[in-house]
Amino acid sequence: MSKSLVEALLDCILQSASRREEVLVVCIGNELRGDDRVGLLVAERLESRGLGEVVVNAGMAPENYIGLMALRKPKVLLFVDAVDAGLEPGSVVLGDVEELESEVYFTTHKVPLRLLSKFSGADKGILLGIQVARTEIGGEMSREVEEAGEIVADAVAEVLRSLK
Repeated sequence: MSKSLVEALLDCILQSASRREEVLVVCIGNELRGDDRVGLLVAERLESRGLGEVVVNAGMAPENYIGLMALRKPKVLLFVDAVDAGLEPGSVVLGDVEELESEVYFTTHKVPLRLLSKFSGADKGILLGIQVARTEIGGEMSREVEEAGEIVADAVAEVLRSLK
């Protein structure tokens, strides 16, 4: 899964960007709601690998970072978020945010990601979503989702390091 995810992610990004600083990774999640925390886990892993300059740990309100997104003027906004797409827990969805938002049910934010992508001025918005199992308040992250988060963090780090 990891290698094909890396290849698919690289293909999505290279359509609009060729340098690391042209990509901004916006990680979304709620640390109090079990699997919904997975986007924050990915942000933490990327930051610990020295990639913090291209990562925004947006928590539950990515709309609060629209000014920063616009200031950075990324060609690609890569959103990492927990999703409910009716798949097996830990499954990963990847694609254009415009297309996926019509297919995936979001519970972690109020503003559609396609609008954040548009207002940021990015050429392309990509969603890398991880299917949740449980999101109750105070719940722990499920093993499947945590493992998927680690795989996603590895894939994103590999792709970012491969860019100039």
